[in-house]
Amino acid sequence: MGITLHLNKNRKMKRISIKTMAVALFGLCLSACGGVNQSDPESVAEAAMECYIKDDYEGMIKLVDPSKTSKIDELTQRAEFVKQNAGKPTSTNRSAKFDTLVYSSIYPNEASAYYSYTFTDKRGEENTWKMKVVLEKKDSKWWVDRIK
Repeated sequence: MGITLHLNKNRKMKRISIKTMAVALFGLCLSACGGVNQSDPESVAEAAMECYIKDDYEGMIKLVDPSKTSKIDELTQRAEFVKQNAGKPTSTNRSAKFDTLVYSSIYPNEASAYYSYTFTDKRGEENTWKMKVVLEKKDSKWWVDRIK
C-alpha cells in the first residue's frame, strides 16, 4: 500500500507539473511581442516598442500586416543580423515611456503612438529619443506600419 500511494503521488506530481508548465508557456506566449490585442492600437504600439527595445524582429513580424511582404523581408533580415551579431557590444538600459496616441484626422485608419525611448549607448552615454510608432487599421485589426 505504501508503494501504491507513492506511485500515485508521483503521478499526481507529474500531472501538476505538466499543467503548471502548460499555463506558464501559455502566459509566456501571451506576453511575447506577438501576443497582443490587435483591436487596440495602443496595445499594438506597446508591443511594437517592446519588440524594438529587445531587438525582437521576429516578434515584430507578427505585428505587421501579412500582406506587407517587403516589410516582413526587411524585418527578417534584421532578425538574422541580430542573430549573427549576438554577443557584440550594443546599447543597454533600454526603456520606453508611452507619451500619447494620436489618430490621423486625414486618414481614419491610421494612428501614431509617441514614446520617449531612453537607452545607454556603446560609449556609456544616456540618450533619449522621441519615437513614433505608425499604425494602420485593416479588417478591424491594427498593424505596425513603421517605427521612426
